[in-house]
Amino acid sequence: MNNLNSSSHTNVKTVIQDFVRENEQCVLERFTEGVLEAVIGDSADEGYSTGLRKLYMVVLSWRRNKASAHFNIKRTDALLTEYYIQIRSRQVIFTSWQRENAKEAKAAQSFEALEKQMAVIKDINAPALPTLRAKQ
Repeated sequence: MNNLNSSSHTNVKTVIQDFVRENEQCVLERFTEGVLEAVIGDSADEGYSTGLRKLYMVVLSWRRNKASAHFNIKRTDALLTEYYIQIRSRQVIFTSWQRENAKEAKAAQSFEALEKQMAVIKDINAPALPTLRAKQ
């Protein structure tokens, strides 16, 4: 445990169990927050995830009848605006991604249609090819 105050014969399991028993609510809250952070986003979504987590933590604190000391009141408006912008930009990105996929799908369908037409042309010209070769 790297604790200089603990002796060499300290039962670490008992210490941990006592700590969890004494601080059960706090441990449960930190566990919930950790799961929330893992589910909401990753390091690539810092702006979006941070805003959402802060907002969630404030609501969670209010429901627990606690003050939300970790929340910067002056930045509330900016935080919500950033969160909204992130949501909108994700929708724009997703919409443009859908549009690109639709273009690719249409192009693939056009290419398949072109291949079918080429196959038909080859089938039509197939009997004529031997006669051309025979004339040469």
